[in-house]
Amino acid sequence: MLIMRPYQVYATEAILLQAKENPHENGYIWHTTGSGKTITSFKASRLIAQKNKC
Repeated sequence: MLIMRPYQVYATEAILLQAKENPHENGYIWHTTGSGKTITSFKASRLIAQKNKC
């Protein structure tokens, strides 16, 4: 089991909000090496995919 750090949760929520409010605009979340960018993007993409299934 992986537990996200608070800044990863914040970044994931920001990605979800951006995808909901401005689906045709791009953006990125900047983090330093070893900060958990992979798990952040993985979690955000899973949540977006789950919402689009319904």
